[in-house]
Amino acid sequence: MKQYIHEFTVHNFETDFRGDVRISNLLKYAQHVATYHCEDLGIGRDYMLGLGKVFLLGKMRGVINRLPRSTEKLTVKTTPFEPVRAQYQRLIDFTTSQVRWWCSWIPAGFWWMLTVKE
Repeated sequence: MKQYIHEFTVHNFETDFRGDVRISNLLKYAQHVATYHCEDLGIGRDYMLGLGKVFLLGKMRGVINRLPRSTEKLTVKTTPFEPVRAQYQRLIDFTTSQVRWWCSWIPAGFWWMLTVKE
């Protein structure tokens, strides 16, 4: 499958008192880029809900060398893997112009496809 790349700017409200982005916001960036990627492939939120399906993030594991700081440009790249049953893995890499490959969420990021009922 193809990779998807999106660029974000880290804002002050996404950082801690030291000016480093909070881990919770890294997870939000990961979720956004995975969503944008699905929409780009034509299997976004509306399509999946029409099928009665949703994706749910099960867990992530990462290696962080340095957190990005306020006002830095953050490039997020996602590479999906072939699904195994209802489990979809993604490799998500974060880089800034100051640091290359400073943080990687390695293939322990499990996205589960669930059936939803109203």
